[in-house]
Amino acid sequence: MSYTMSREKNIICFLADDKTKPYKFDVNTGVFYGLGGKPIKSCPTGFGTWLERNYRTNNIVYMMYTVRSNPQSYNMGWNIPTMDRLSEVATLFAIADKLGSIGYTFKSYDECRKETLTDINKTFKDFAKYIRENPDGTIAKYQTVGAKERWLRSHKLVADGHLTEEVIEMLWKYKNYYDNDRTALVAYYITHGLYDFYNIEKQSERFSNGNNVGAMFDKIKQYFDLCEKLNVKPEKEDMLRSYVNLRRTYVLNQTQLDMAALEKQYAKHPCLAFENDTFTVVIPKTRDDFLTEANAQQNCVYSYYLPDVIKGKTNVVFIRRKTNPDKPYITCEVDNNGRIRQYLGFANNRPDDADARDFQNVYADHLRNNW
Repeated sequence: MSYTMSREKNIICFLADDKTKPYKFDVNTGVFYGLGGKPIKSCPTGFGTWLERNYRTNNIVYMMYTVRSNPQSYNMGWNIPTMDRLSEVATLFAIADKLGSIGYTFKSYDECRKETLTDINKTFKDFAKYIRENPDGTIAKYQTVGAKERWLRSHKLVADGHLTEEVIEMLWKYKNYYDNDRTALVAYYITHGLYDFYNIEKQSERFSNGNNVGAMFDKIKQYFDLCEKLNVKPEKEDMLRSYVNLRRTYVLNQTQLDMAALEKQYAKHPCLAFENDTFTVVIPKTRDDFLTEANAQQNCVYSYYLPDVIKGKTNVVFIRRKTNPDKPYITCEVDNNGRIRQYLGFANNRPDDADARDFQNVYADHLRNNW
């Protein structure tokens, strides 16, 4: 089977050589339509092979093939995704189309990944300028060359007065320790006593070889995390005193604060609770629930995942057999898009029980339809 392709605004039409009506792909929604004009759940016969052979130099078509052939890059499971699930990456198709408008064609599968395209979309104007000046440029080169200069310009960081070149270098090197909109506040902390405080011990063994800078940014990160947990605005003056007071408050009220944070996170997604005739999904409510699960399952759900759940970055639920609801059986992570990221038994092994594997599919469908 072979096809021909045409473009109608944001609709891509694919006409099979033996058909009178075309298949259509809607770039806006990510939905594929069949010959009868209705959404279809699978690719037409031979479609992927045809894409690979004929349209690797077209951003949209290349993206379609990438999603179809490498679904794990988009958290779409191990199976070839059905076309109705392409709605989850429709935004990325729009970005791909946008890149095509400036004449940029994907050079590799890696450039089609969600994280890559999202980052490029944030700096699209700057990237367009880069491509005009460097016709052979790639996304990878753009992200590695001149990234610091673009970041400095975007935050209007200039070496003057307290904001020395040394401080600017620190802000750039440790930029992942804080949100971009807090750059000015972090610069204020450093230049108004915080760096001097940590520099006092620069010659000691503890802070040798510049580790005092890393320790300083660790403290800044811990302070912002405490502010978030306690729902308070970071203080501009005397950050260390504020940190000590917040830390004391958090330690004294940690159990109640963590329970409230967990309740708030799970309240966002009531469909996480689910059951069938064989299994039930248990929603953890306390730190001890996570600790019990970790000890029984020999996994890191308490030490590694609990902090992320408390911060609202992900969700963890426990799968139990109804015949023994108190015995840990499967630990399951569900991301904030309602997709199952991990579904593991004892010692992080995949369950060998067919009923448990079937329940994973049922639960995934439930989440997708009710998230």
